[in-house]
Amino acid sequence: MITPKGCFLTGPARKPRAPNKLLTFFFFFPAFVMNTLGKLVARIYLRNKVADGVQKQVFYDRINNVDVRRWKQCRDIHIWDATEDFKKIKIPVFIIRTPYDKYHESDEIQIVHELIPNSEIIDVPAYDYCHTKPGVFEFTQTIKRTILEEM
Repeated sequence: MITPKGCFLTGPARKPRAPNKLLTFFFFFPAFVMNTLGKLVARIYLRNKVADGVQKQVFYDRINNVDVRRWKQCRDIHIWDATEDFKKIKIPVFIIRTPYDKYHESDEIQIVHELIPNSEIIDVPAYDYCHTKPGVFEFTQTIKRTILEEM
């Protein structure tokens, strides 16, 4: 339906990042248990795995507002693997990463970069840099230059 000239990905992964043990646990218990216990486990996981900042708050907001019954019906997405999908991308792809990210693993990002034929990595000091002043202005200029040079 659309033919984009390029796209930006932030810390992409080939597979969902939720730990397999957590997923097994999640589907075993009824929704009312997971609304309390599951959300507690998810908050602990985020506290230990996601860098502080805007994105962490987005994840916390999602956990607080998630309808566990709906999420449990999406079981197939938890075994999804995008390896072959990444290989098919023909447009320029710019992958944004930061060395201090505990959630988006650098090795995984590098693998995705190698899978996409026309991709380039843009390193940023931190993801907050992309969302808050003064970094957001510099980041915007970096993106603008990238678009003008590459697309």
